[in-house]
Amino acid sequence: MDEKKEEYKELQQKLLAVLPSLQPFEQEILTMRFGLKEKYSTTIEAVEKRFNISKADIRKIELKAISIMRREKTKRKRRLYKSFEKNQKKLSLKNY
Repeated sequence: MDEKKEEYKELQQKLLAVLPSLQPFEQEILTMRFGLKEKYSTTIEAVEKRFNISKADIRKIELKAISIMRREKTKRKRRLYKSFEKNQKKLSLKNY
C-alpha cells in the first residue's frame, strides 16, 4: 500500500513540474483530477460536470501532460548520455 502511495506522490511531483507548460484551463483540470492542491483527487465525472467538457477531452489533456513528461525524461537521458560520453573521452585522453 505504501508503495502505491509513493508512486502516486511521484506522479504528482512530475505533474507539478509539467503544469507551467500547459494552458491555465488544462492546469486546473489536472490539478483537480490528480489532487495536486487537495488531499484527494476528483473523479473524471466531476471534472466533466464542472468544466462542461467530455471525458475524452479530459483524457486528451491527461495524455498531453504524460507526453510532456516523457519528452522531459528523454531529454534528461540524452543529457546524461552526452555527459557520460564527454567524461569517457576525457578519461581515455588522460590515459595516453
